[in-house]
Amino acid sequence: MTWFKVDDSFYRHGKVRRLGADRVGAVGLWTLCGGWSADNLTDGFVPWEVISEWDSKRKFSNKLITVGLWILDERDNEQGITFHDWHDWQPSRQQVIQRRKADAERRARWRNANSHAVTPPVTDVNEDPESRRDTTRDTTRESRGESQQESQHPDPTRPVLKEQPLVPRKRATRIPEDFQPTAEMVAWARENAPHVDGRRETEKFINYWMTKSGKDATKHDWPRVWRNWFMSAEDRSPRPGRLSIVDDQDPAVTGKRRTQLS
Repeated sequence: MTWFKVDDSFYRHGKVRRLGADRVGAVGLWTLCGGWSADNLTDGFVPWEVISEWDSKRKFSNKLITVGLWILDERDNEQGITFHDWHDWQPSRQQVIQRRKADAERRARWRNANSHAVTPPVTDVNEDPESRRDTTRDTTRESRGESQQESQHPDPTRPVLKEQPLVPRKRATRIPEDFQPTAEMVAWARENAPHVDGRRETEKFINYWMTKSGKDATKHDWPRVWRNWFMSAEDRSPRPGRLSIVDDQDPAVTGKRRTQLS
């Protein structure tokens, strides 16, 4: 790949200013044709066959010729134009070919001497940017290939630790307005709190937490709170051989119970 070089002051050159209202279109055509010539190593010559693809009526071409940026030319019986002062700004075909050959030879010598190295060879700081670009691209590609090959064989002494995804903590909320036990919760209550009136205790549970205030009124898992409530109710429920809360507060019943136990 070669470079088509444009001076950073080109936009204010007198010939460019004389393009007038057609400046943008003409400079666009000038740039496209310059890139084509650099890519095809024609030393600034562009045939009309190529130009007509972008400027079929030669509107911008004639402008470029008029101001002196292009010169009418003919090569190998083919009509076209040549860029004015091409060799003052662009490398010639012969220079590009010689540079590419030198680059290829330098890379070959470096590969032979550094077959296991991953550092690109040192190039001349005054070398043309094109040569440094080609060399960097090739050696980078080789280094990338070596890195990929090494990554396919992990070190057995260094186990790979899989990063565990962070699970956000569930936010505590107040009891939902439409809270009701599910079928699974009802089945659990029948097995674990058989002496509790499920409907009544659920209503008491909802009323209590609906009217509760403060930070204690928010919970992370309301079904679990409901199950704890039912287990406490089961522990307080009257059963044969156990005093109920009401009986425990009645002296007569308590005395009778104590007599039976003695």
